[in-house]
Amino acid sequence: MKESKEVKKSSEEYDKLAILENTADCIWVYSLAENRFLYISPAIYTQRGFTVEEAMKETLESSMTSESIQKILNASNKCLPRFLAGDRSEEVTINVSDFEVYCKDGTIKNIEVSTRLILNENTRSVDIIGVSRDITRRKQYENELLEKLRSLSETEASYKVNDIVKIRIQFFKKFSVYGPGNAVPIRWTTLKNEELLAFLLTRTHNCITKDEILESLWPEVEFYKAGAYLHNTLYSMKKDLKNAGIFFETVFKNGCYTYYLDDYYSDLLHFSKLIQDTVLPFDSVDDIARASLEKIVELYTGDFLEKNGYLWAHSDCNFYRTKFNSAALALSKYYFMKRNYNAAKRVLLKILEVDYSDEYTHELLLQVYLQDNDYIAFLRHYNELKNYLQRELQITPKTTIQNLYNRFYPVAMKITEEKTSFF
Repeated sequence: MKESKEVKKSSEEYDKLAILENTADCIWVYSLAENRFLYISPAIYTQRGFTVEEAMKETLESSMTSESIQKILNASNKCLPRFLAGDRSEEVTINVSDFEVYCKDGTIKNIEVSTRLILNENTRSVDIIGVSRDITRRKQYENELLEKLRSLSETEASYKVNDIVKIRIQFFKKFSVYGPGNAVPIRWTTLKNEELLAFLLTRTHNCITKDEILESLWPEVEFYKAGAYLHNTLYSMKKDLKNAGIFFETVFKNGCYTYYLDDYYSDLLHFSKLIQDTVLPFDSVDDIARASLEKIVELYTGDFLEKNGYLWAHSDCNFYRTKFNSAALALSKYYFMKRNYNAAKRVLLKILEVDYSDEYTHELLLQVYLQDNDYIAFLRHYNELKNYLQRELQITPKTTIQNLYNRFYPVAMKITEEKTSFF
């Protein structure tokens, strides 16, 4: 009888072990006190390409992307103190979330991880029991759906621009106004006509004092003479707009001008809306935020009114460039962490198109070249930067860039010579 019970117990343990060993989901136990895995099921090989022995040597930090590690830290900071204080509610002990893990071949895979906090009775420390599930296919379906929804949204916006809001105004790089159905911008009778409209449209409020206009557009002209210039310019500007099929009207009351303009689309309004709607800070960029950041980078074709050279636009120019830089750097960081080095390089090069003297971005780009093992580009870009700084500013690259170059120069030269030795 005793032997029969032992056989039954052994059989039950075997069944449990068989389930653990053969399930497609990876089951694991992690010790927070020892910062290591205590158990990992063989499914780890199917999910990530590592053997159990290889995976057991990993830490959480080495197995996941930095964004995923940050998610774990945030969850731990929220739940662990309550668990240690005796709270055993499911809100504290159980968590289900998506993470990104590194595979043995260097790729990144999406997994869903269900975890439970337990108190190890032997060590009196906290362990985590987890079940990891490959959700790559599910993520692909979700991304395809997001792309379709985004495409429909962009198509709808395109219809609004082309069919309803037929006036287009461009502020980045050069101020240009396009009348309904026109592919060619308005040719202004005078440059002041163009500048006056740009000034009015870029005020944050539709009530602009006469003094503000005169001080900005005619700063060195006597007040009464400048007032006459403003009157004549307003009349001429409206005429130019009317000839282009654009209705524009102003009202002067209590020393202020208010204006009415037909509905229009502008890159500046679109840019500002995206900046406002995109969650700050950009530390955790998801796929939807990535699409917004890509659009921000696309819209920024050059500095605000760059080609016009309006003195009154300098502060706004710096403001929008700062916003662009923040968004573009966040986007490049996103691509870098995803190991999409080509996309990261594309975004960083766009920043340098706007301001080539930005050494911080140059340093980031050099680091991306190194991570991508593109040593030829690394050497070429450093030399281009060095020559530019010497030619334009009579300075050398900053110390951190020089140190980076000196550190990797021998390796870069050796690999470059090996790649070109067959010529």
